[in-house]
Amino acid sequence: MPVSKDLGRLFLLTIKVTSAAGWVWTAPTFEIEPPFRVCRRCILIRLKPFKTALVLGWWRDSDLEEDAALRQALSARIVDLEEPSELNSHRSTVRDHIAAHTADLDDEWRLLGMLGLDRDEAS
Repeated sequence: MPVSKDLGRLFLLTIKVTSAAGWVWTAPTFEIEPPFRVCRRCILIRLKPFKTALVLGWWRDSDLEEDAALRQALSARIVDLEEPSELNSHRSTVRDHIAAHTADLDDEWRLLGMLGLDRDEAS
């Protein structure tokens, strides 16, 4: 994680961005080392023509344990795929993603078949 320059709760850091990044946008920032602070809405300002952006934000305490803070930083959650409703939800999400990113219906069905997602969840 880039090192931030802190002035109380206000912070500033720089990050690398792609050349396709806009001029100004907002995004969350999460620390992945103690004290696991968060900024839910940072302002990012791209320094054109460089592939660098300034990140400005206001740190807030997260009061999370390490594993929860890291999951939050990764935007992850624990899923129990043994639970039928979780498994069905996951299968449906994967199917929707494949459908959205496949131009040809035959390719979509072939891919679903290879993944075993061409059958009903109850099968």
